[in-house]
Amino acid sequence: MSEDLSAFAKKRRTKKVIRFLFLGVLLTLLLGTATYFLLENFFVVKEVSVMKSEIYKSADIADCAKIKKGTPLHKVDGEAIAKRIENKFPYLEDVEVSADLPQKIKIKFREEYGKFSIALGVELFAIDDNLQILAKEDGRSGIERIKVTSGDVKRCVVGEKVEFIDKDTAPILLNLIKVLNENGMIKQIRSIDVSNQFDIHLDYAGRFDVAMGDHQDMSLKLAMVQEILKDKDLASDATGSIDIFDSDQAYLKLNDPVA
Repeated sequence: MSEDLSAFAKKRRTKKVIRFLFLGVLLTLLLGTATYFLLENFFVVKEVSVMKSEIYKSADIADCAKIKKGTPLHKVDGEAIAKRIENKFPYLEDVEVSADLPQKIKIKFREEYGKFSIALGVELFAIDDNLQILAKEDGRSGIERIKVTSGDVKRCVVGEKVEFIDKDTAPILLNLIKVLNENGMIKQIRSIDVSNQFDIHLDYAGRFDVAMGDHQDMSLKLAMVQEILKDKDLASDATGSIDIFDSDQAYLKLNDPVA
């Protein structure tokens, strides 16, 4: 009798397990089907939002992304789209393509125009603070940059750092840029001439030619330039030259005022 009961109990337990597994499989199928339906028919692209750019049109960026409306969000290849946008728009960096549930794709990026430019013949190259070449253009973009004049250039390829024949040029230029940034003067500089590392020149705001001499004591030299420019007796429209070959002495020569 006890054996019959034990066998009956085992059968009931087995049936319960089978029923539980069946319900689990059924529920999984239902959830999978529902998820697939939602992914393919509800979570689809209805809007592409593009971050505002200063020089590019949002519509052009969206066209480059080639995201068709109705495409399931999970099928949007964000990495491939980001790479395509960066290749077509050279001043857009760190492009990020992300889904904004339920039915939106957002495109964000960082704009880097390059503060500096270097000309090689008729070609103009935009470069950043690290001398990374961002783009080659014809100069008609309207972007204001600091013109860099240097010695002979060995290599100038978009995506790489500019290389000079004289290996001392890059470290000198990088240090000068660093010091100008630290002193808060970079926005007033129109051009930098490091073609002669012992006779470096800056164009300050189109008003003063600053003769720096060599690359030694740049921070001290620029601090003295700032003190000269702060002189309350210096007219706001004054122009001329500042000679600061020696970090201990600075000479200001003003141009005669135009009659």
